[in-house]
Amino acid sequence: MARTSRISMPPPTKRQRACGGDARKTVKALLVANEFLEVQLDELRSKVSTGYARGRLPGPRERKDEADG
Repeated sequence: MARTSRISMPPPTKRQRACGGDARKTVKALLVANEFLEVQLDELRSKVSTGYARGRLPGPRERKDEADG
């Protein structure tokens, strides 16, 4: 007799509910939010003095769209 296991799914997050439960829309929304945060981070890094940040902050990361083109 074959055993079947049931996978219990966690309850949907706020973001999933905001996207109507559609996983693809949720992932797209998270990618857009992540891009926005990366741009903000790059802007803030450029405003921090080099003396304060000496050795603490890595340089800006290369983006996939910049690396491909």
